[in-house]
Amino acid sequence: MRYARHSGNALVVVCGKRSLDHLTGFRVGWNDRSDKNEAPPFFGTLAQFARSQSWITPHILAPDITAFTGNVVSEADLDRCFYAKGVSIYWGCAADGVTIPPGYTAFFPTGDCPTIVAHHYPSQKLIAAHAGLKSLLPEGKVVKNVLASFDAKIPREEIFVHVICSIAPTHFVYSPHHPLYGEGNRKILDEIRAIDKRSASDEGEINLYRLIHSLLRQNGVPAQNIDTDGLDTFSDADLWSHVRGEQGRNGIFVINKKPRDASDSDRGFCFS
Repeated sequence: MRYARHSGNALVVVCGKRSLDHLTGFRVGWNDRSDKNEAPPFFGTLAQFARSQSWITPHILAPDITAFTGNVVSEADLDRCFYAKGVSIYWGCAADGVTIPPGYTAFFPTGDCPTIVAHHYPSQKLIAAHAGLKSLLPEGKVVKNVLASFDAKIPREEIFVHVICSIAPTHFVYSPHHPLYGEGNRKILDEIRAIDKRSASDEGEINLYRLIHSLLRQNGVPAQNIDTDGLDTFSDADLWSHVRGEQGRNGIFVINKKPRDASDSDRGFCFS
């Protein structure tokens, strides 16, 4: 694995090339199916990998993130099940995020898009979401939907958020001067600057970490409750990068471990 972080009842694991390069099924995406009613081919590989890792629960939630809907669903919305030798993978719904009940794992195959992990310690509610640029625009839709999925009575000051495994702005560029896409890029950059001026440079460098941080703060999450890992999928040789022209995907696993008492010392995501 590239790294693991834990926080109370939550465990976040990023698996890169050294973890998954022998499991070529992860290189097969959601769209590589002739029949959309069939489970993606990589589910067999995912189940095999889950059986080999004691930290992955046997119940895995796998929303289809390829549509960049910005939506967050519950486990009940994933109403189809792929079962293989003790591992159940629940799917059947296009969504970027999912609420993770105790004893479940959420799985996201990502290239350069960050993942948001939001946690409320007193209730032990855990939500994770794929947060690509198309999921964030317009107006931070996936961030707003993640926060809206918490009970309305929960103060935003009690929600902690970890943002992981994104591409750095120096390698994620929507050039306003591009001969073919310049006009469209300028519109996207203007949308980003309307949220946070410093999340997009004059040359079109987009800082997804900063953009998500700004959206969270604008929606009531205190800055001290937001943590980022600082990874760069483009420059890190152990991580897959779509922008670098690679077909592989990193495995992002977010696990809600069995409920236990969460003390103040558990708060904040820590290296494990």
